[in-house]
Amino acid sequence: MQEYQISRKETCMREIKTMSDLESKVSDTATKFLFRLISSGVNQQISGDEVSVSVANDGYLFDVKPKVIDDLIELDFTDENLMKLTPGHYSLEINVRKPDGTVEIYPSSGSLGFEVSANLKEVEGDLFYKVTFDYVLKAMDEKIQQIKVGPQGVKGDQGEMGPSGKDGEQGPQGVQGKQGEQGVQGIQGVAGKDFSIAETFPSYSAMDGKNLTKGDFVIISSNVDDPHNAELYLWNGTKFTLITDMSGATGIKGDTGAQGPQGIQGLQGEQGVQGVKGDQGPQGPAGKDAIGTVAIVNWSPNTQYLANQLVRVPSLGNPRTGQLKGAIFRSVVSQTSGTQFPSADSLSGVDGKWELLNKDAYLYDTGGIAFPYGLTVNLIRKGNVVFIYGDSSFKSNVPTNTRFELAQEKMPLGLRVEQFGALTSGVLIKFADEDGSDGVDFQINPDGTIHTTSITGFPSNNYVRAVAGSYGTGDAMIWSAGVPTA
Repeated sequence: MQEYQISRKETCMREIKTMSDLESKVSDTATKFLFRLISSGVNQQISGDEVSVSVANDGYLFDVKPKVIDDLIELDFTDENLMKLTPGHYSLEINVRKPDGTVEIYPSSGSLGFEVSANLKEVEGDLFYKVTFDYVLKAMDEKIQQIKVGPQGVKGDQGEMGPSGKDGEQGPQGVQGKQGEQGVQGIQGVAGKDFSIAETFPSYSAMDGKNLTKGDFVIISSNVDDPHNAELYLWNGTKFTLITDMSGATGIKGDTGAQGPQGIQGLQGEQGVQGVKGDQGPQGPAGKDAIGTVAIVNWSPNTQYLANQLVRVPSLGNPRTGQLKGAIFRSVVSQTSGTQFPSADSLSGVDGKWELLNKDAYLYDTGGIAFPYGLTVNLIRKGNVVFIYGDSSFKSNVPTNTRFELAQEKMPLGLRVEQFGALTSGVLIKFADEDGSDGVDFQINPDGTIHTTSITGFPSNNYVRAVAGSYGTGDAMIWSAGVPTA
């Protein structure tokens, strides 16, 4: 059970309510930040005030004049100062100058942060390195240069010249023979690898294949006196096969030969074994709930609206029968509006059609309802919160020792206490006279019933001290169908 006591001290807490994401990119002039200002829990009307937004990072930067639509503040990034912001974290405050010259700064504690990130044009990228055959040859040459070459030895004695043989004359080129029959296709070879030196050994005897895989190349780098120096070997899985001796000088590059005939297509190899499934990555952080930077259009009759489209109802109804003022709705489904905006039938607006996003745009003021013993109490609903104001007197005496007496009067629909499970027993409201000697308690319950308790009693026509309190209601909102006005 909730209980509210009278307090003469009021704490004014000013807040900024965000209606959009607070993120932008450099040069993104389509971004708009949307705000509403809340003071002591009440949405502020600022259409007649002078509003400015102060922007800072490590220190103050500049002020921006935003656009004010009813009670909605729109910060547009087409402003020349906002367009100059570089990537980083920034803070803002909203200043409201009243007609009497006083200035209110929102929020009353700290500031509101927002982010500006870099776009792709400001991030340098890298291209993938293009691997070609020339690149492979260059890699081989660089590897060869790393092979250890010992100092040149002493020149040996010139050997005896042998008898010179007689060069024979070159014979004429023979006639090209007929192409032979195609031979039997050989066994499919092991798939080759990109050329690279997998291991360098100091000697032939030191070669070991325990850390190698089939198809790896190795080279010996010892000294010029070692006959195996600079020899290139291929590991076939069980033994090494000599490929070439790379210690000789590099010859002159010959002309490119003519392209040979295309060979026959080889047999398709066996399908490889499927790899082990990788671990599932961690779940990313939850996204923020936001309206986003989207266009908000005014409601019009006989108009097609898409699901999740945002629509503004500037003004509809009056406080006594339920009023909308600057309301922003989300279209729950794709729909075509009728000739009138429909009446409310749920806690969120129009069930299955229109969801009211800014609940504080809804007002229902009863103008006073009858409580037991002739007391009149003012109840005002703002969104889904009901505020209580008592400023009257009892028309008849409240007897002493009245204990939990069920009254004939009941709370009207739209103002009943919200039910939170089976144990919710209602809200207790206290009334007292000026000196506090006489008091009456009323308990209002979720079903609308009212119970009266008074130990001291309360005389008729005795002024009741003002009572201020609030509670949440679970009743559907109330307003009549109609055509919104500007």
